[in-house]
Amino acid sequence: MNTFSSEKQRYAELAVKVGLNLQEGQQLIIQAPLETVDLVRFVTDEAYKAGASDVTVFYQDNESVLSRLRYAKDASLVNQWLPAGIAQAFSEGAARLVILGDSPNIPDALSSARQAYSAANMAVLTELGTLLKKTASNWSLLAYATPQWASSVFPDLEIDVAVDRLWREIFASVRLDKRDAVAEWDSHNQELFARASFMNERNFDALIFSGPGTELSVGLAEGHIWKGGAKQTLTGIRCNSNLPTEEIFTTPHSHKVNGFVRATKPMVYQGKIISGIQVRFEDGVAVDVSADENQSLLEELLTADASACRLGEVALVPHSSPISKSGILFKNTLFDENASCHLAFGGSYNHCMKPGTESDHLQRGANRSIIHQDWMIGSGAMDVYGVKDDVKYLIMKNGEWV
Repeated sequence: MNTFSSEKQRYAELAVKVGLNLQEGQQLIIQAPLETVDLVRFVTDEAYKAGASDVTVFYQDNESVLSRLRYAKDASLVNQWLPAGIAQAFSEGAARLVILGDSPNIPDALSSARQAYSAANMAVLTELGTLLKKTASNWSLLAYATPQWASSVFPDLEIDVAVDRLWREIFASVRLDKRDAVAEWDSHNQELFARASFMNERNFDALIFSGPGTELSVGLAEGHIWKGGAKQTLTGIRCNSNLPTEEIFTTPHSHKVNGFVRATKPMVYQGKIISGIQVRFEDGVAVDVSADENQSLLEELLTADASACRLGEVALVPHSSPISKSGILFKNTLFDENASCHLAFGGSYNHCMKPGTESDHLQRGANRSIIHQDWMIGSGAMDVYGVKDDVKYLIMKNGEWV
């Protein structure tokens, strides 16, 4: 089994220089599963080389999470001081890196404890989530090829071979297969900026998605802004929050979505696969929802709060993106959303709206929710139209920009 030490070192360098764009004297908070310790150490090295004043690591142990759900007298009680402390540090300018591994595999027998635990977690993470949506400071996500994830993606391969294959796919998706990945990301960001500028200049009133099982009109919020690639924090730092990223995205009008849509890839939620999603919208509300697998989990997600059943994001991704070309279902939203046009249930992003107060944003169509869950709807058979003053303009044909 290849440990990919040199590649992980370059991956860590990319995280610090491109993902975070860590600044001299800045603090860094890392949240990561235990099994990612080798990558965490590479990131820590690169952070201090970049001038970090302090690197603090918080590890998560999935077995400890399961132990809480099994034996704690009140599983709904969660640690509140840790997310509160991270939120405070983030609001004061610390950078935050999250390394994604495996979610706990929670047995069905613990479903009620899981629901209580998840609800409590969402409640205590609200402040941090608000700061992240505002991009109060620089933050980024990375993925780590764990055996459990690799065996899920490549069930027919021996475990060591599967892990090696997944690592190679991760590295390719973030352009580490190129000689100068940092330069490649500079060029890629410029392309995404150009696409976002194209959409902002046209200032469409709505988008229409048309494809197999889909005829959906997505109104766009008044004063919406298309974003893509690196984003600028409130403190003026440019960072790539998602590695990889292939999307441009904006704010749909939470009360102007109508029609029906069929997901083209499964949604991953709480470590479980929700496949075969079909949704019908009326005036922004998901009024008719079905799934071939784990429909009850999808329904639970959409009742997390009063606005969870509305949309907070619409994103355009060409079908020819590198992740789509790989032909792999990663079973991880960070990757799969970059293979396909997608929507998100739940909260919208403040930076995808022209400046205004919270109430002003809501009045113009933004959505506020404690969740934000992406799901993929694009394919090589999807056409997308922009609508302006009741005139339709073809902007994507068979999943590609025209």
